[in-house]
Amino acid sequence: MGFHKKEAHGLFELIPVLKTIASKIPNAKFIFQGINVANSVEFYKAIKKYNLSEKTLFLPFMNCYNKLRMSLLKTSNVLLLPSSNWPTIAYAEQMKVFEYMAAARPIVAHDVPGLRNVLDDSTAFLCKLKEPEDLVTAVVNIYEQPEEAYEKAKKARIRVIQNYDWKLLAPKYAEIVTNILH
Repeated sequence: MGFHKKEAHGLFELIPVLKTIASKIPNAKFIFQGINVANSVEFYKAIKKYNLSEKTLFLPFMNCYNKLRMSLLKTSNVLLLPSSNWPTIAYAEQMKVFEYMAAARPIVAHDVPGLRNVLDDSTAFLCKLKEPEDLVTAVVNIYEQPEEAYEKAKKARIRVIQNYDWKLLAPKYAEIVTNILH
């Protein structure tokens, strides 16, 4: 049982983008965390087809409380957040975006409705969904102009702390549930 290409958060469309990034940034390495390769043979074959196997590392699923997971995010140069036009993905606010913001690393994401509620051009590099060259340009710009990238990353971290921390959200959710029950 694997995932359907339409439901793969834009991962299949990302592979040729990674190939182009690798040609422009020769020392680039790509880490996929949480993809069960045993269940995603088609994805692994696509990585191999584009000769990215030597540049790609697959790590197992880690729950969001695993300190190694956040360490991995914090040591990344760029965090990619691809999407798809599949409605359950494009309109969803993914938990991953909040983790990326908390890591204070440059974010390159597809500009989809679910992310527009959280990210904007001051906190991330937002790219058009069906324009793979936008992703490449954003990643290359991060390497060429790191000051702008890290300024956006810092703003994203501030935003997640000020607006999306569970210490702030939990009382609001509790109030909503209490109001519904009474």
